Amino acid sequence: MRSISAASFRFFVLQLLLFVSLVPSSHSSDADFLESNANPDGSISLSTDLSLAWQSTAESVVTIGEIGDVNSATVQAAQAYLSGIGEAGDLNTETLSYLLLTNSSLRQLDDVAELYRRQNVDGGLGSYANYDSDLISTSAFLRVLNQTGVVNEISSGAVAYLIAQQNQDGGWSLKGNNSQVETTSMVVNALWLYRNVYQLGSALDNGISFLSSQKDSNNLWEGVESSALALSSILNVELERDNHQESLDAFAGLQNSNGSFEGDVYLTALGLRVLDAVSKPAPDQTLVAGRVLDGDSGFPLSGAAVELSGASSYSGFSDANGEFEIDSIAAGNYELLVSSEGFSSLVSNIVLAVGDQIRFGDIQRGCSKFCVSQVTSQYERLAVPRSGSTAETVSDS
Repeated sequence: MRSISAASFRFFVLQLLLFVSLVPSSHSSDADFLESNANPDGSISLSTDLSLAWQSTAESVVTIGEIGDVNSATVQAAQAYLSGIGEAGDLNTETLSYLLLTNSSLRQLDDVAELYRRQNVDGGLGSYANYDSDLISTSAFLRVLNQTGVVNEISSGAVAYLIAQQNQDGGWSLKGNNSQVETTSMVVNALWLYRNVYQLGSALDNGISFLSSQKDSNNLWEGVESSALALSSILNVELERDNHQESLDAFAGLQNSNGSFEGDVYLTALGLRVLDAVSKPAPDQTLVAGRVLDGDSGFPLSGAAVELSGASSYSGFSDANGEFEIDSIAAGNYELLVSSEGFSSLVSNIVLAVGDQIRFGDIQRGCSKFCVSQVTSQYERLAVPRSGSTAETVSDS
């Protein structure tokens, strides 16, 4: 089989929109730097960027979709630009995969079929058909499979190939080299998408351990790109982020006053997604949250008791703003009880799976009882569709 040096391709990891935040991001204004660098041809890039124009554009589309307006004219023009980047058969696997991820509505099904034709007997993919399998191409392909909901021998083969290439130190590397931060981050993020389908806990944990061991004296990695990629993996996998707080603070300190990272569109797109992820709960963090108000006055009720009973037991109280949040909840069926002296109690049935995040709207006292004005649920998109979390108010007593 023919081979091609994977080192010739840019390392970059597109963070898929794994779940939709119910709280507006505090970094939404930072997308202005990306949009201000939109060009007449639809690309979003600068000639001085670390990456190629299409890579800066693809990363910007993903980032604006997360922290800005995914329906903006800038994004639509960028997607049109990306749709014109060559014919499927002429594009390497990494490029074609990421164009599908960022612009799937404008690419054809034949493009996906072209990727399928490139899978080798070892489960991996090379840069083109009949090229040796490599980590970059296989990881990119696995993201496309996840987006299309594929869970079969094709996905299991790609996962098995990546697992087989993991080094003893927990990292991944290009052939003949030591484990590398960029390569490891890329593989970890791809495998993480299938964590609830295959047994990947040890591989992911070992990958994060390797990344953690590579921090420099500033608690970062070499350059904005490596730091952003490593932190994106850590923020996905780790439920507890305290051990990495110094790294997160140091990375935030790299952002310029204009919202950019080094005035580079590509690096800024990567960096903004890290900052946005920091502002949200960990994707696998299971939680229930809400706010308790006095329905007559509209004022917050502090000290309201919040209890979860079922698969396990949890309890807490609303704060001075009437807000409560219970996290790190085991999956299972629960009964939520909200009570406060002088008020009737609210009882609600909840079904939680790993990563489900149920956020009640305002829980108000009205007519001598608690009323839920809104119940919304937030949960990650998995490779295998599921019904998601549910919350049903069953009684006010």
